[in-house]
Amino acid sequence: MAIFTLNMYTSKIIEDIAQEVLDLTHAFENYTNVSKISNALGLKVIPALFNDNNIAGMLVYNDQEKAIYVNSTEIKERQRFTIAHEIGHFILHNELIQANKQNIFYRGDDNSSKPEEKQANQFAASLLMPKKELERTLNSFEKIHVEPIAEIFKVSKQMAYFRLVNLGLI
Repeated sequence: MAIFTLNMYTSKIIEDIAQEVLDLTHAFENYTNVSKISNALGLKVIPALFNDNNIAGMLVYNDQEKAIYVNSTEIKERQRFTIAHEIGHFILHNELIQANKQNIFYRGDDNSSKPEEKQANQFAASLLMPKKELERTLNSFEKIHVEPIAEIFKVSKQMAYFRLVNLGLI
């Protein structure tokens, strides 16, 4: 196995990379079209059932296959987050993937403290709720309400809340 040092991206760099992906793919269409991004990257999205209910999805990237498997039993908003998360791994951690020729799993709370998982989570949030689009949307509200914002961006209420908090907007 190759030795590899994880790039330690700042929040700003992750935000900028996510925005660049959106700009290059023209995937923000009132909300982020994650299928359009995965297609542009040559990643097939495949609904799947996993033996372990804690697995939300996984990125398979090797000589035979380039795909994101997403847990089909989860709600659509969670599936969108998982796809965005795995796209984050593909973009931010491609050198690690190439060095190890490994699958990267998104599991949930049990591995969310790993730096690469935190980075992929932040990328997913930045991709699904781009800062400039979020600020533009918030300008149309007299008071911030998480539920309609989550509906606009097609994300879970929890994800919308955390994104707003992390950006210091609430």
